[in-house]
Amino acid sequence: MKEFNITFDQFEKHINHAISIMHLQDSLYGVISDYNANHRDEFDFGYWPTLLDDVVDLLELLTDDTENHWISYWFFDLDCGRTYKDGCIEDADGNIIKLRSINDLWDVLKNN
Repeated sequence: MKEFNITFDQFEKHINHAISIMHLQDSLYGVISDYNANHRDEFDFGYWPTLLDDVVDLLELLTDDTENHWISYWFFDLDCGRTYKDGCIEDADGNIIKLRSINDLWDVLKNN
């Protein structure tokens, strides 16, 4: 089992903060999109480097997840585990990798 420079409680706290950032960011995008609909796209999103990306990158560094990017996958592809379906991720031996919750993500990080 891997050792990290972060405890589970710290990891969970920062993941939950990142989820809050994601919801706030989504709300902000919605407001700006509504504004643009009424003002002929006066505000251009372009590419915004986000606080969420920075938090995820730092968590990946702290958990030695810079190769597999399980945290990014859990956040962005699995919508924080909400779209996870049993069997959608398997290891090389065909064993199911569960990524539904923060606890599941931590277990994957510690054991892979």
